[in-house]
Amino acid sequence: MQYGPRSSGVRISPSPLKIEKTFNELFLFSFMWYVYILQSKVDGFIYRGMSENPESRLIDHNKGKVKSTKPHRPYYKIYVEKCKNREEARKREKYLKSAAGRRFIKKYLRDTRSSLPDC
Repeated sequence: MQYGPRSSGVRISPSPLKIEKTFNELFLFSFMWYVYILQSKVDGFIYRGMSENPESRLIDHNKGKVKSTKPHRPYYKIYVEKCKNREEARKREKYLKSAAGRRFIKKYLRDTRSSLPDC
């Protein structure tokens, strides 16, 4: 319990800014975010994105609700990565869209496809 200067017995409440900051921190960290990579079954187009729910987002992509992916439908999920918060997910998404990230995806696809059994 905090009291005012010289212990006058008056209780000091936290400032509204401190309460808002605490709320924002809790809000940012209360949800898991995911970075995902989709590949088109038609032409191999690769899409990278982030979402709180990658399963429902895949459905949105396949229904044509996303303008950038609509011409390449349908998609399947090739990679999902869990992130602590939205900021971390955004940084990871930006990395995956960079040249280094494209190399990572290419290597990942090569490694995972070579380890799959032949049908």
